[in-house]
Amino acid sequence: MYIEPHLFLDDSAAQQLQARHSFQLGDYWDCHDKQRHAFSVQLNLDALVVLAMDCGRARRIYEFMSICRPGDLLAYAYVSWGQSAPKVVKDITKRIAERVQEGRWRIPADVNVLRYVDFDGLFFDQGDDTAELDALWLRAIATHPKSDSKPVWADYLVAALDRVREVQRQIQESDDPLIQRQLALIKQSRHWRDYRPSLPRSADLGQVPYQQGIPLALAARIAQLVEDWGLESVSTSGGGIDYWNMLCRMQLSAADRTGLPPAEALSLFACDRGVPIVAADWGGDIHVSWEGMCISELTVLPPWWNVNQALWETEAPIAPALWRPLSLCVILVSPADLGERRDMVCERYPGWWLYRPEQRPADLEASRKKLAAFLRRRKPA
Repeated sequence: MYIEPHLFLDDSAAQQLQARHSFQLGDYWDCHDKQRHAFSVQLNLDALVVLAMDCGRARRIYEFMSICRPGDLLAYAYVSWGQSAPKVVKDITKRIAERVQEGRWRIPADVNVLRYVDFDGLFFDQGDDTAELDALWLRAIATHPKSDSKPVWADYLVAALDRVREVQRQIQESDDPLIQRQLALIKQSRHWRDYRPSLPRSADLGQVPYQQGIPLALAARIAQLVEDWGLESVSTSGGGIDYWNMLCRMQLSAADRTGLPPAEALSLFACDRGVPIVAADWGGDIHVSWEGMCISELTVLPPWWNVNQALWETEAPIAPALWRPLSLCVILVSPADLGERRDMVCERYPGWWLYRPEQRPADLEASRKKLAAFLRRRKPA
């Protein structure tokens, strides 16, 4: 079940949040060179745009919906100070270099943009001994005893919060079941993040690949076969956010249809490299192997998997050729051409080969029961 991602922020709104807004924090007198030096910064909310884009793919919904104060937005703000006087730039650069040399920060020492929360950590209130540059910053952010009642960028943050509230309204109206499940869990105070002591907010500007490895046409075919053949388990190595979201929607749909827990309605397995989503956010379930990966009724192999070519060519069941004789595999998706088999239909996709029987095996139910009974006998009392 593939759903086209929703863009909750149009280009104009995104550009406004990404634009750098300048703020003059004042100037201070340097007793050494007998001059005044201007301190100014620029703020932008690049990371907030990334967050909104992630929400379009049902990621980080809890994080976005929890934004309720102007101050929450500072977790997504970046600060640059290049427009300040050279003396100020030199002072800030020195402070950054000290933290890098001490091993507290792992960033280039000559960086000219910092996350707001990191930049704020460069300045300290030391009472009567507070440096002039520190005092300017502390007054600007309204934490200094002599500051005004609100920071210099208060109006900027309030306007951005209005835009956030509009996006939150759009999220509430989304027809994506993954989003609606999360909203329902939040409303019922049943979301797993509800009881954590704090909520991490990420200002990371790097985006997790939305489509990775598995072409859209192949993903759609996998979904079709799972639904049409009534498969009960899927194992996949790799795959981007869109692919795993598709499987999770199918899992939730199967759970609603059968009344079973998601993990039983459609079992989803990932290899030890993990998945780019958190299925628990919407009450889903993906088993991530500690080592290697499981074999399922439909299995997407990783490039490193060694297929027993001799067994594959004997036209025996698929699982033994994958070194998993106790597993049940009906459809195999391989990143390598394993060769034709008379008992299999081979469908080719860019970089992938899908092997399946011509029709759904008539004995699939019997094979499931036989395997389940065998595993029960092996289970310790």
